[in-house]
Amino acid sequence: MQSMTKPAKRKHYSPRPESPWKRKIAVGGAILLSLVTTVGALSIILYYKGKADTGVAQIQIQKEISPLLLHARQNVQRAQTLIRTAGTDPQEIRGVTILILNSCEKILSLDPHNEEGWRLRGRAMEYRFEFQKAAEAYSKAIQILPSSQANLWRGFLGIRELTQLRLQSEDSKELREKTKEDLRRFVFYSQGDISDPQNRFLASLCIAWLLEEHNNVQTLYRTSQTIAPTEWIPPLISALSYFDAGNKKEALPAFQKAGMLAPYLSEITAFQGKLLREGERP
Repeated sequence: MQSMTKPAKRKHYSPRPESPWKRKIAVGGAILLSLVTTVGALSIILYYKGKADTGVAQIQIQKEISPLLLHARQNVQRAQTLIRTAGTDPQEIRGVTILILNSCEKILSLDPHNEEGWRLRGRAMEYRFEFQKAAEAYSKAIQILPSSQANLWRGFLGIRELTQLRLQSEDSKELREKTKEDLRRFVFYSQGDISDPQNRFLASLCIAWLLEEHNNVQTLYRTSQTIAPTEWIPPLISALSYFDAGNKKEALPAFQKAGMLAPYLSEITAFQGKLLREGERP
């Protein structure tokens, strides 16, 4: 007879009760994950909102700056006209520069990194014969935008400062080098600008004088009579070149022509007086 065997009893495992501390960890982790997710979402929202707010603020600032820049540009043009006009009252020019400076102050209070605001401030300071402050403003514009046209104006300012030195029969190799670099930088950055060949030519003329290329200066000066017949820079550079070469007879009429084109620039008038006095000496 086949023996009957009883099936083995299965062991019954009762689930262990969950530890209270594990439950707390799980709940805490869920809460922490929820917080991290919420904070991340809020951060993204605030980031894009901040960018949008900044964009709106910038648009508003530009709207406020735009008429101020226009006002400053117009007064710079007005000052240039006055400087080139014989019999202009110096106080009238000074009054125009105050208007330019007031506009620039408002522009730079709204946007301290506005390149044109600093550049126009430099022009006003130069018209006031405050050369150090003009150079500082031009330098700030160049710092903000290395290709700024302030390179040209700081270069021309250097020419005026060198003219004052030559008036005293002095010179400055350091200032010559700095002025030359400013003008070369302007020529380099303006190569692609077909709308401004005149200023590139004037810069090249000044560079020739700084390099003491006297023959080249006079050749370029003759060309300038066609390219820039009403600019005072060409006859001034021609006069300085003749003076440096010891040809005071040719220098005097060149200084006189520069003085006719820019009667307000005192260093040109002073040079004329110097040469006239020296010519009267026996």
